[in-house]
Amino acid sequence: MHVAVLILVAAAAEPVPPSALEGAATFARDSATVLAWPAQLQLGEGLVLGGVALGTLAMLRHDTHLYGELGGLHWTMHGRSVFNTTLQAGNGLVDLGVVGLLALGGNRGQNAAVAGVQALGSVAVTCWLLKHIFRVERPNADPLHKTYFDEFQDDAFPSGHSMSAFATATIISSTYPAAAPFAYGVASLVGLSVMKRGWHWPSDVLAGAALGVVIGRVSLRVRTRRVALTTNGVAVEI
Repeated sequence: MHVAVLILVAAAAEPVPPSALEGAATFARDSATVLAWPAQLQLGEGLVLGGVALGTLAMLRHDTHLYGELGGLHWTMHGRSVFNTTLQAGNGLVDLGVVGLLALGGNRGQNAAVAGVQALGSVAVTCWLLKHIFRVERPNADPLHKTYFDEFQDDAFPSGHSMSAFATATIISSTYPAAAPFAYGVASLVGLSVMKRGWHWPSDVLAGAALGVVIGRVSLRVRTRRVALTTNGVAVEI
């Protein structure tokens, strides 16, 4: 125990290399840029989000009906629901582990891993803010009736699992295009899974998926710009 304490004290006393400090500062700046993703939107992304917003508004009046139609959907394997397994692919910690594994793929994978971590951080904050703004009751409370702007504990909109899964799928697909059908297929199963679990309405999943894709794209663009600057000797790559 005493030896461990001495090692920690010695490590703390060791000066941090300036390059590490600069790299950490660069990571923090880029993370803040991704967090402010609405300011980074390109015209096409803005139009897509606008279209999804209109689609989400149109879907709100049909949410209870669409949710009810999912009741007859059952996929099982060895007597267990497949959705209980695919649900885990939208867990933020699982997705963080997945993008972390990309770092094993050389420079391309490492850049994707950094973009993925920053995207998932932005997803977490964005999702938390929107949930507290809209405060939509989850369907497992009452599948026949939706409420909005209710208690702070009501946090159906948007689907955080869908945001996380689609942001991760976007990072993977941009880095390894051949994996795109699999990545987005798994993300779509996550969307079905959270509805089957009674956690989210269809509109929650649609909005979450669109936000996840956009945040993933913004994070990749910020990272690509950072690598380009590094190549020109303007910044320190991490």
